Amino acid sequence: MGSMWTCADRDEPLQSSDYEEIYIHAKVAVVDDAAFTIGSTNLNLRSMAIDSELNILSEAKDVAFELRTDLFRQCTCDPGPAQFEDMSKCFSVWNDLALQNKKSMAAGRAYKNQVLPFYVERKPGSTVV
Repeated sequence: MGSMWTCADRDEPLQSSDYEEIYIHAKVAVVDDAAFTIGSTNLNLRSMAIDSELNILSEAKDVAFELRTDLFRQCTCDPGPAQFEDMSKCFSVWNDLALQNKKSMAAGRAYKNQVLPFYVERKPGSTVV
């Protein structure tokens, strides 16, 4: 699991306010490069069980593959593996990228892509359900 962040693109050292976490409002999911769903539904319990939403599910493998590689390229500047079976190596690379970006952020430098390690600063509250 990771977080996505953006930062200012400047040559001088960055301030903490120059980094911003990207709120992920997911409307798409790609499954094993073989199928995808896209629509108004957020990928969370409320949208799936309570709200009135509409999604499509497609098994168009060529479209699923292209969608996945486009999303990977947008987030990491790399389309990822050509075969879904190679995904474990891809996630290992993402972990390395996330740690490099964390170090860059701590040093006040811009990072090269949007992937950082996942963390939550807020304290847990009472359970909702």
